Formats: sequence, structure tokens, C-alpha cells
Amino acid sequence: MHKTSGKSLFDIENITHLKECSSTNDFLIDLIKNSNCKEGKVISTNFQSSGRGQRNNNWISEKNANLTFSLLVEPNLKISYQFYLNIISSLTLYKVLFSILGRHVKIKWPNDIYYKNKKIAGILVENIVKYKNIQKSIIGFGINVNQKQFPISNAVSIFNIKLIKSNKNKLLKSILIEFEKNYNLLKNKKYETLFSNYSNKLFMLNQTVICKENIENKGILKGITKFGKLLIKINDDCKEFSVGNFHLTR
Repeated sequence: MHKTSGKSLFDIENITHLKECSSTNDFLIDLIKNSNCKEGKVISTNFQSSGRGQRNNNWISEKNANLTFSLLVEPNLKISYQFYLNIISSLTLYKVLFSILGRHVKIKWPNDIYYKNKKIAGILVENIVKYKNIQKSIIGFGINVNQKQFPISNAVSIFNIKLIKSNKNKLLKSILIEFEKNYNLLKNKKYETLFSNYSNKLFMLNQTVICKENIENKGILKGITKFGKLLIKINDDCKEFSVGNFHLTR
């Protein structure tokens, strides 16, 4: 059993804060390559000059306004279960943001967090694999906290919703505490619990969506497979879609 008590994996001495860097994921990856960096290391920054999201998208964030950080875990996880790293990360942000913002918070597959129809947070998972096992995982988090205006229309911050500034350090602490709970479930192979918790919180679940993969299809979002593919019911057939194959819209 993975220990769940005693010293926290993400104690204060494991957290390094930078005024600015190109990307917290990139910084942490370089740190792993060039030093004896251990599980539980956290890199946070006030500003990422070249922040990255899924599918090589840029993560645009106003300086000093939002929470951007990356953490290192060593899950020793079979590569076929890699989506469960997305699951525990998404569930973590969902739980923390739900406690602040309430029922309109949802998980948009594969690993964004939405409030109503707008993105409030995103996750980037990058893995180091050896012998078909994930030895190390670098997980980057970006949460729109105190930013008031965005260059894109489908983004929103905690400030936009609550109209009060949030303490980013307290928010980081809450996220790390919640992440460790979910990580312990993963280490103890509680796959069914994690899968169920993730699946019933999906944005647009059981609603009509448009799938764009070579051609445009309209169908009903029915959930995900055990290994992270999206299930869309088109006519009478449930079809599977892989991460990065299409964009999901109303």
C-alpha cells in the first residue's frame, strides 16, 4: 500500500517559485535531466513566456494574475493506464474549483476545466517512459485566478465569477493537498473509483456535440472508455475518438 499519512509529498521545501520562466513543465524537465530531482518537486511561476497547452497550443496568461505550476510524480504506471494521470489531475482541479465556484464547474475531456461554457483551467501531462512503464510524470497546471480580461472569448477566471481577488498561495496549497489524495488512489490501483468520479463530471455529458474528424459529425456525448477515448453516439453507433483527433463544440 502507498502511504497516505505522515509527511506530505509536496512539503514546502519541495516548492520552488520563479518570477518568470519559459514554461514550468520545461523548467522541471530540465531540472530532472540535470540534477537529482525527486518526486514531489513543484515549480511555480508568476509568468510563463512560452506556456504550453495540449496539442501544442499556447497557454496565454497575464503576468502575476494566475496560478501556473508543474509537479513531478513517479507513478511506475503501465503506459496503457496513462490517461489516469489526466483523470487524477482533472479531478483535483474540479474538486478545488467546485468548492469555490459551485455546480457549474465541469471537466472538459481530456483535461480542461470549464465553468459553464468557458475554460477556467487546463492541464498538460508529459511522461518519461521506460520499459513500457511511466517512470516519471511532469504535470503542468494553469488556473485563471485574478485575470480580469482575456484575448479570447471562451476564457474566464475566478475573479470574473466571484468579483474578488483570490490568494494564489492558498489555492496552490489546496490543489496540492487534493492532488495527493487522488494520487494515492492511483498508487493503490483504485481505477474504478477514479474512472467513475471522472466520468460523471464530464462537460456536455449526454448532450449533442459536433465532432470534427476529417468530416463533421453530430452526435451525443456518452462518456469515455476505460483508457481515455471519447465515446460519441452517432446515429445508432457509439464511436471512439482519440485525444487530439477533433474539437468538441456545441
